[in-house]
Amino acid sequence: MLRQLDKIMIEHGLNKSTLSKNSDIPYTTIVNFYEKGTDNVKLSTLRKLSKYFEVPLDYWDDESDINIQNAESNKKKLSTDEECLLDSYRKLNDFGKQVARLNLEGMSRQHDYAILKSDTFVELSQELA
Repeated sequence: MLRQLDKIMIEHGLNKSTLSKNSDIPYTTIVNFYEKGTDNVKLSTLRKLSKYFEVPLDYWDDESDINIQNAESNKKKLSTDEECLLDSYRKLNDFGKQVARLNLEGMSRQHDYAILKSDTFVELSQELA
């Protein structure tokens, strides 16, 4: 469930505090998901999350985690550098993670930092000509 919650919070640009205020779920409940696990989440809490994010109840099902893990195991493995970056990211608090994401998104749009696909390079070359 935490993978789904993390993903949907990132998509909506939310942190735990904002989610708590907007969804009418106590902040301590959300924090406890991360500290104590989600094995005993109340149905009423799942309903509030589903209503707030406009997703079906089965979105939070742990089977979805298995499907995500299976899909991820088929992806390319991380390099040592990528693992270090991910480890550093995981050490950040919510605000730090948000700042890191915004910085990376901005840098990925700048040709000085981004790896350009051949189509993009051709388009840029044509614009410069």
